[in-house]
This record gives sequence, structure tokens and C-alpha cells, in this order.
Amino acid sequence: MYPIIDMEKTGLKLKIMLKVAGYDVKFVQEYLHLSCPQPIYR
Repeated sequence: MYPIIDMEKTGLKLKIMLKVAGYDVKFVQEYLHLSCPQPIYR
């Protein structure tokens, strides 16, 4: 069985961790080779 993931809490935690590490949406977009930043916000 897979664990149940709370998407809202996970997103908030990721947002905080990225901010503390000094990363921004543009960096994550380039690192993941995404054409637009929309998937990051979702």
C-alpha cells in the first residue's frame, strides 16, 4: 500500500524548504527542464 500524501501540507513544506535553501521558481523550472513554471505552482 502507498501512504496517503496531504498535497497541501507537502506543497507548503516544499515551498518553505526551497525558500530557506535560497531557490526560486525559475531555478526549479530550469533544474527540472520544464518549459513553463505552472507545474511548480500546482
